[in-house]
Amino acid sequence: METHLFYFEKRPHEMTGNLVLNQLLGAKMHFIPFGGGGNGMTLEQTIRLVKLVSWLMVGCNYFIPVGGHNWIGCLGYVRAALEIDEQVRTLGLGKTHLVLAAGSGGTLAGLMAGLTLCHSNIQLLGIDVGKLWKAFPVSIAVLATEICERLGEPHSFTQEQVPLIEEMYVGEKYGVPSAEGQSALKRLARLEGILLDPVYTAKAFAGMLGEIEKGHLDKNDPIIFLHTGGVPALFAFPENKL
Repeated sequence: METHLFYFEKRPHEMTGNLVLNQLLGAKMHFIPFGGGGNGMTLEQTIRLVKLVSWLMVGCNYFIPVGGHNWIGCLGYVRAALEIDEQVRTLGLGKTHLVLAAGSGGTLAGLMAGLTLCHSNIQLLGIDVGKLWKAFPVSIAVLATEICERLGEPHSFTQEQVPLIEEMYVGEKYGVPSAEGQSALKRLARLEGILLDPVYTAKAFAGMLGEIEKGHLDKNDPIIFLHTGGVPALFAFPENKL
C-alpha cells in the first residue's frame, strides 16, 4: 500500500525532522503552496479540500484526515481516557487535571468522550498550539458528540464545554517555536531528562506552567501532562531556534 502525504506549503530546501522519517519509510510527499489552516477555514472545510486534492492527484484511496480528525481516529484516546481514569481512581488522587496539546483536536475530542462516558472527575485542559482553524471548539464538540453516538452512548457536547485555551500560547504561528515553549523545553530536559518537541508538546507544557503561575491550575492538585510524542521535530530546527 502506497502512502501519500499532503502538505499545503512550499517544498523545503532540505528534509529535516519528521520529513526524514517519511523519506526513510518510503512515503510520497506532495507539497502544495496553498497555505493550509489559519486562513479563515474551518477544520472540516480543510479536510474536504485535502480529500478532493488527494483524489485528484492519486485517485481512489483510503483517506486519513488532518490529524486523524474523525471518530475512528479518536478511539485510541477514548481507551486512553478510561485507562487514565482507572489509574487516578486506583491511586486515590482526587481532583486531577489532565493537560494536553491541541493541534487538530482529535486527542482532546477522544478524551472528552471517554472521560464523559466513564463519568470521570478528571478535569481536561487543551492548549491550542496552532491558531489554525476557524471555529475550532465547534469542530471538537461535534467530533466528541459523534464519537459517543458511534459507541452507542449518545451525548451532546457544545462548544462552551470544550476545555480549550485558544491562541494564548501559540506564539507566532503553528510550526514556529515560541520563546515560552523553548524555555519550557529546556527546563524539562535539564531538570527531568524528558524531551518535548518545539511544535506541540513544548508549547502545551509552557501553557500548563503559565496557567499554574496565573493560579488557574492549582499546583497542589495532581496534574497529568499528556506527552503525545513528536521528538523527531527537535531535529527540524537549527540550534539558534531551540
